[in-house]
Amino acid sequence: MGTESEKPPKCLVCDNEARRRGLCQKHYSSYRRSYLSLPLNLREKFENGLIESGKLAGSRFGGKLEDDEFADFAKEVLKESVSEHDLREVDRQSRVNPAKKAGSVSARKKKSG
Repeated sequence: MGTESEKPPKCLVCDNEARRRGLCQKHYSSYRRSYLSLPLNLREKFENGLIESGKLAGSRFGGKLEDDEFADFAKEVLKESVSEHDLREVDRQSRVNPAKKAGSVSARKKKSG
């Protein structure tokens, strides 16, 4: 147990009390939003850059696990999602634009006008 004279650690970014990874709640939330906005293959680089610059404390759990089945599954889900997006985009682009059809109103106006 700590003594009353011990002060809680300060956030690495501001002077508020640190909660997780050396950050206050506000800055940890901001870090997580930024982290989660990145593609999976860039997250580790982002995290390591922040640790090296002193803006984030290292993980208590020793970083990346060798057999991280959750990360592998997340990569599979992302890959499937991208593939589905590509298929929808191809499908969308393969539809014929009604204005370009020979029998469309705009095409008839051009012929008569």
